[in-house]
Amino acid sequence: MTSDGQAHDDTHRDTHAARYALEDAAFNIRRARDLLQDMHDQVSGASRALSDVDHRVRVEAIADSYAAMALVAAYSHHAADSGIGVATQLRNASEHIAAAQDHAGQIDTAAMSAPQAADIADLRARIDAYGQAVDLARPMATAASEHLYSAADLASRAEGVDPAAAERPISQDVASVATIARDLSRAQEGETHLDRTVELADDIGQRSLDNPQMAMSMAEEGQSAYNDHLLAMQDAGNDIRDRVEAEQIYQGQGDHRPLHELDRISRDASDGRYDVLESPREAGRRAAEEARARMAEQSRRAPAPTGDPGGPRVQGPRR
Repeated sequence: MTSDGQAHDDTHRDTHAARYALEDAAFNIRRARDLLQDMHDQVSGASRALSDVDHRVRVEAIADSYAAMALVAAYSHHAADSGIGVATQLRNASEHIAAAQDHAGQIDTAAMSAPQAADIADLRARIDAYGQAVDLARPMATAASEHLYSAADLASRAEGVDPAAAERPISQDVASVATIARDLSRAQEGETHLDRTVELADDIGQRSLDNPQMAMSMAEEGQSAYNDHLLAMQDAGNDIRDRVEAEQIYQGQGDHRPLHELDRISRDASDGRYDVLESPREAGRRAAEEARARMAEQSRRAPAPTGDPGGPRVQGPRR
């Protein structure tokens, strides 16, 4: 292989590898956004439960205030776990983006046209911005989770407390409602900024994949997959043809079956009429049965030989 050919192959390999890495990062970002939605729902639930606690404290409904605080603990802990999940997905995305940066940096633009080289330069810049946005979001997720774990820890002190034995409101016996409210408020604010940053990262990632060189890579891979599919279907048709011929010989039919029948069966398989996932034995048997049925039908419809009126003969009465 010439040096130019080797350089061309290397460019294709690095371009495809960069796209694969970006697609993996995009998957992680989508998972992070799903977890962020769950985190938002749980933080909202904790805030509503805390408002109920505050109301119960004011009316001195001690037992009800303890039950409501237990809900605050559950919501906060669930939200904190979701925040850790977000941070994990962002870390994985960051690793994939670093791989995309490495592959994009190895793409040789020396032999490219000016527009193609400009596309690669734009791709590299977008990947760099993508990585910066993700790296900015990761500590936000961790910080929001820390506030939520703090709120959950304070609120969980209501668990195991016998409300009937409590002589004072929950705000005095367990923890300050104001302290928990401050943690939830900070977590909610951090979650809002985190959501915007992850949304920005997602947008940059999608624009990176929309780069002309990435789109070309995807189109080339799609054409290659389509060609592989056609070859697989053709191989399946040839296999069915071989099986039918073998069955003819086994059943002593020899060359009695017209060759065009086998050709038609092979074409049907190539066109996807037969399932390539079924075993060759099953496919061959089914193809042979259908061919026999068609030939029998053609025999029934064929005109009777000359001089033969056709149909059953009826003998007249004996004289």
